Amino acid sequence: MRWLLFSAGALGLMLAGPLFNVATGAVEFGGDWRNAPRTPAGTAPDPATSPEAVVQVYAARAFGWRAAFAVHSWIAVKPQGAARYTVHEVIGWRAYRGLPALAITSGGQLAAEAQAASLPLWRFTFRAQPRAAVGFLFLLPMACVTRLGLMPDPSAELAAALTAMRDQQAHLRAEIPVVHNPAKRMGGQWMGRWVAVYGSDHLAPVARRWKTQIAEIGKAWAQYEELPELDHNSVAGTLQPEELTGHYMLMFLRSSLAHPRNDLRARITRELFMVQGFNTDEYQASGPNVLAHMLTALHFGDYSAFYLAMAYGIDPTPVATIVELKSRLAGAGG
Repeated sequence: MRWLLFSAGALGLMLAGPLFNVATGAVEFGGDWRNAPRTPAGTAPDPATSPEAVVQVYAARAFGWRAAFAVHSWIAVKPQGAARYTVHEVIGWRAYRGLPALAITSGGQLAAEAQAASLPLWRFTFRAQPRAAVGFLFLLPMACVTRLGLMPDPSAELAAALTAMRDQQAHLRAEIPVVHNPAKRMGGQWMGRWVAVYGSDHLAPVARRWKTQIAEIGKAWAQYEELPELDHNSVAGTLQPEELTGHYMLMFLRSSLAHPRNDLRARITRELFMVQGFNTDEYQASGPNVLAHMLTALHFGDYSAFYLAMAYGIDPTPVATIVELKSRLAGAGG
């Protein structure tokens, strides 16, 4: 009898933590790791302003019922003076256990390691800047997930998205004059201004893409933020420095398929910025589905960044500063 009571007590003690997690709402049984946000949380010190060495240990609740018992842990480290963090975490568990895994790459070390481990390898040939390989890096993983039966066949949606992009491209080509070419007009608006790009839901990663393309193609400064996070803080920073307000161009990426609340936020937020004297504009994504909206918005942003480079009279292809940065990092060792 004593042994039975001891066992029941031990079991109750072991379950106390998981039951507490469930009772306090720390466990989201409907959660799905595939829908988890991938955007930075901003908890780590910015390497640009924090040159000191940093070691941080993170943990986040697992998804589904596992969250009652376990967390996923990782370590982020940055040596002194480093430009970015290195993250150490347990990944690739399928390959480590001898289960099937797939490598998607254009070559290099990843291809060599996959071949050495006799893993399936999808190798694509692409001889251009990595920023132009979005079709391979986005659609090949989608094809893999589809073949594994983890998502419905997106062929019809993809075909509709490509049609929407072709329809849009008819108005964006180089031979189309400015008066009929919205991307040329957009690039012209960005000249001599700091550009900030805002998006929500499925257009949040596209906003980041616009920012990177303006920098790499147009060789111009840009930034991006997501809604609704933008409305938690940045919307308050509209008063100073007053003399620079007119030098900004705030871009809002809009989608009729976004959450209605976020679309309302975008409209009101733009109005608030306009009242304070900021230049603003918006792009309305087109097409019949979410994939079409993402790809048409990405498509338009790439063209606009290209025309910005043309307006400045610079070659959009080289990235001399990035090449120099990599060279100096390699020369510094470590």
